[in-house]
Amino acid sequence: MDAIAYELSGKKGLVLVFRCRRCSQISRNVAAHEDPGGADDYARILRLLGRS
Repeated sequence: MDAIAYELSGKKGLVLVFRCRRCSQISRNVAAHEDPGGADDYARILRLLGRS
């Protein structure tokens, strides 16, 4: 899976968009960057997507 974009949702917050390398299926996952126990780091997410 490759991160290809992100979306800002009013209800869900930051949503990461991925594309499967093998079948090109698109999937979305809600980022856990605001959760103290979450493993997602907002700055790293943006770097991976080439946005900062």
